[in-house]
Amino acid sequence: LAQYYRENVVGGPGAFVVQIDDFRTFGEAMMRKLVNEIADARQPG
Repeated sequence: LAQYYRENVVGGPGAFVVQIDDFRTFGEAMMRKLVNEIADARQPG
């Protein structure tokens, strides 16, 4: 599923996919993704 998203869904500068193994890791993965997106948005340029 992650490969499909990389090839067909995700796009744009800085876009990325965070893969999870099961629903138990969903919360942690979402937190990592949000932190990475916010940190990237704060970069100058």
